Amino acid sequence: MQDLIHGAKWWKFDFHNHTPKSNDFGKGDAGHMAITPENWLLMYMNAGIDCVAITDHNSGEWIDTLKSALAEMENADPKPTGYRKLFLFPGVEISASGNIHILTLFDPSAGTANVQALLGAVRFPAAHIGTTDAVSPDSVEDVINAIHAAGAIAIPAHVDKASGVFTLTGHTFTQAIKTEGLLAIEVIDKTIDKPELYIQAKLHLAEIIGTDSHIAAQVGTNYTWVKMGEPSLDALKLALHDKEDGIIRKDEIAIDPNTISNRYFIKSITVSSGFKAGNGTPLKTELSPWLTSIIGGRGSGKSTVINYLRIALARIEEMPVEVQAEFDKFNQIGRKNGTGMLRNETSIEVEVFKDGKLHLIKWNSSIHTLQEWNTTSGNWDAATTVSNIQELFPIQIFSQKELYALTGNPSKLIELIDSQFDKPTWTEVKDNLVNRWIAERATRRQLRFAISEESNIRAQLGSVNNKISLYESSAYRDTLNNFNKLTATNKFFTDTSETVSQFISQLEELERAVPNIEAPEGINDVVVDNSLQFIEAMNIALAAVKAKLAEAILLITPYKENLSEQFNTLPWFGQFEAAKQAYASIAGSIQELGTESYETLIQRRATLNDKLSLIENQKLELATLNASLEFLYTSIIEKEKELRIKRKEVIDRWKAIDDTNNPFLIIELQPMADTENADETFRELLRKSGGEFSNDIYGYSEDDGNSWGVISRIISEEETTRWEKRKRELEEFLSATESDKKTLDLRLARHLDYLKQNTPEDIDRLLVWVPEDKLVLKFRKQGREEDIQAGSAGERTAGMLGLLLALNDIPLIIDQPEDDLDTKLISNFVVEGFKKLKQKRQLVIVTHNPNLAVNANSDNVVHMDFVSGQVVKAGNNALQDKQIRNAVCEVMEGGRDALDKRYYRISKALK
Repeated sequence: MQDLIHGAKWWKFDFHNHTPKSNDFGKGDAGHMAITPENWLLMYMNAGIDCVAITDHNSGEWIDTLKSALAEMENADPKPTGYRKLFLFPGVEISASGNIHILTLFDPSAGTANVQALLGAVRFPAAHIGTTDAVSPDSVEDVINAIHAAGAIAIPAHVDKASGVFTLTGHTFTQAIKTEGLLAIEVIDKTIDKPELYIQAKLHLAEIIGTDSHIAAQVGTNYTWVKMGEPSLDALKLALHDKEDGIIRKDEIAIDPNTISNRYFIKSITVSSGFKAGNGTPLKTELSPWLTSIIGGRGSGKSTVINYLRIALARIEEMPVEVQAEFDKFNQIGRKNGTGMLRNETSIEVEVFKDGKLHLIKWNSSIHTLQEWNTTSGNWDAATTVSNIQELFPIQIFSQKELYALTGNPSKLIELIDSQFDKPTWTEVKDNLVNRWIAERATRRQLRFAISEESNIRAQLGSVNNKISLYESSAYRDTLNNFNKLTATNKFFTDTSETVSQFISQLEELERAVPNIEAPEGINDVVVDNSLQFIEAMNIALAAVKAKLAEAILLITPYKENLSEQFNTLPWFGQFEAAKQAYASIAGSIQELGTESYETLIQRRATLNDKLSLIENQKLELATLNASLEFLYTSIIEKEKELRIKRKEVIDRWKAIDDTNNPFLIIELQPMADTENADETFRELLRKSGGEFSNDIYGYSEDDGNSWGVISRIISEEETTRWEKRKRELEEFLSATESDKKTLDLRLARHLDYLKQNTPEDIDRLLVWVPEDKLVLKFRKQGREEDIQAGSAGERTAGMLGLLLALNDIPLIIDQPEDDLDTKLISNFVVEGFKKLKQKRQLVIVTHNPNLAVNANSDNVVHMDFVSGQVVKAGNNALQDKQIRNAVCEVMEGGRDALDKRYYRISKALK
């Protein structure tokens, strides 16, 4: 896969190494002393080392030799087996007065001559080059000063062991350790106690470790991770100055800090044929997986990249009004003297790394396509048109105005909270429960209506039975009774014919449905052992089932065709025909007994009895349905309670992370307390928008803060009993009718009657309606808690920024977060927040404040400029890059001061 990290990354640096030019190399082993320069380099390459300091005892003789060997390896075709990119830092381990060893590191461009000149400057005896048999007559302090004067870095070696600076005492130690410009010390055992004088000095120097390798087995056993862009002496100085932000010892981390396989980040954005960007040469901006700062002077187009990202990642709506208005001007076809930044042919490409894979999103004319990087072919797979980019690749983009607006928008804050767990799945489950509730409530109404007809049916049945009795008590009783019984028998045979016919059809359908499981092509390449034999055995069993079904069908085939005709050949049918004839012969004579015939009455009685039987079943069904509705109601409410639990867990998690990072912001979740949302959603279901019936629904007095109505009574209840209160209040409210209006306005009671009659589903939904939660933000200020609305714009923005940083792990892009923030808030809160949380999520900030770009330790800086009517990228690299540092100084007000202040101990060297 292509390199995913742009800007600064972590390099595995071995600070302390020896070659055959150190007299103790190999510990007396002749084989070691005979090692070739190429094999010496391959030892470090095979150990995965990126940067090697060549630090022989008081010698630099092998530096040029190794640099030449490395150049040959780099130019060879093919490369030697085991070759990988390696950076050499020329250096030396100098023995100062008192036999205190000082590591010296030059820039990779230096050579043997630089080391020889330094050894001459510290007056090391030429006769003892490459040995520790002699020392420089200069003090440790003087040697360190000489190293710095030569443009190199001084690092006291193995300070906690023999020949280490910690063996010094008193004023000698203090002078040595406090030498101007000293940035780091080599500590072998970081668990040991530091000398009291070191602790009192409060220097907190960077602590690195190297192998001090003299034999092959030691190579790669100790190293320090150093954060740099391209390795150089300047980059190393900045990293050492940053300490924990720039270096990590091997014994402090178990994994490669460059591991980003589990991160989600935007790798790059490329704009082609924009109105004022990407004409001719596409405008490509590369971002770091950690923190990228986009800088530039006024009118340089710093925010242009962000707006193009909004378009490509479908984040073009749901902004505050003023922000939306500005963006809409950007998001249109540009014309001369206009504001649009698009052309009809504009295309935007965004590379995104997510779920362990690199994706390419392309936008053109509002059409999004998606491709995935194929690591086998080394190319992009075929493009697919997609319409849900926003869902597939969620990001957060905020301007300072948006952050400020969020503090006054509780519903938006709730959305942010909900984005921290699988809210879509929760919503799907809850909606399914509500839909079942609605459907079963409708079924219950139907059942109740059907059951309510029971008394009418029984009355009709009594009347029919009376008429039948009248017929059967006449002189024709025997004929009628016989006809009645044989008519019932005929119904039995007719019903049986239908039942058997349906059964035969079901058998035939079942036989056709018996499956035969076929393994997909190529499965034998994946499935091993005897796994497929199980499928074969199952197919045999299925075939046997199909055969049995065929046998059963064969058995019953004689009864398949014309079953009713077969029944009519049985003796009973002759009796039935005779009874019908006998009845027909007396039909005319018995008309005086009623207007309905006896036959009609018999049929009506059978129909009414069937209805009564159905009602009995419906009563049982209703009892089951009532239990199901009770379960559904409980499940819906429990699901709502689960949502509150999830939200509180997110807030508690944020508090645990952010109490020290954002000490003045307090966040509280008040369940079912958002009165504004509750009033709106309740009225929507009630079909009464506006302020009508506020006395009964919700009313509020700004004068005294009092409220009233059903919503007020629910929300004002104690939190522990609010759920039960909600249920009671809603049931009482919805039970009102015109004849019993409870405490409601008569017109509202009539409206409820209307809903019950015409849209009863509204009542069903109101019964499971739950007010939305309210997120309350407060400030802890001077020992008091104040509503966030009372905070300054800067405090409110800073508080919201802290919440956003801690809440999520998706890319976060912020346009000029420093607006309205004072210097103290930026330094003490925002900068520290960025430094901590870039480890969790990608951060991209557009800023004109150098403190953010510099002190937050940006891993990548993008320098934007506006040249000849076009937004261009003037630079795109790590902060260690000299061009980027110059840009910070030139285009950002106070940029040089910010750099000098942060790197005050090495600013002269950087200049």
